[in-house]
Amino acid sequence: TAPFCVHTAINDLIDVQGDVATARFRANIPVTPTIEGKPVQRWIFVEYEDAFRRVGGKWYFTLCRSHIYKVVESPTLAGPA
Repeated sequence: TAPFCVHTAINDLIDVQGDVATARFRANIPVTPTIEGKPVQRWIFVEYEDAFRRVGGKWYFTLCRSHIYKVVESPTLAGPA
């Protein structure tokens, strides 16, 4: 479980070409999962790559890829454990 988690997307790049589009962005995720009964405070840094296609006026994902590029433990992320 993760009693504390915030997912913040930043630095988005969106390219629309007619009925197809691509998007790339990063996310910084402070999270405090419970591991073996104890909270572990971490920052997770993720890059996303998405692709979309418009069909009948609605947009649909054709690709949704994520890559965790860094995880940092932080003893002060969510205050005292």
